[in-house]
Amino acid sequence: MDDHVNKEAKLTIDRTQEIQTATQEQKHAMREISISISSINQITESLGISSDNLSSNAEKTSKMAEELKAKVDFFTVGTA
Repeated sequence: MDDHVNKEAKLTIDRTQEIQTATQEQKHAMREISISISSINQITESLGISSDNLSSNAEKTSKMAEELKAKVDFFTVGTA
């Protein structure tokens, strides 16, 4: 009887340790996921800012091209 109780107690302790190990592994994995999500968030914000800057620069370039065309058109000799 004592032998059976000891085996069951050892089995319970072993399972408890397995659960504790698995819990620690999950905790570590959750930290890694959190770090990854934070990195993705920072990259997304950076891409948004870059996209806004690119759009602004494209508008400025387009306006400069229109101004340049108008200046070049001034010097264009018409054909008769």
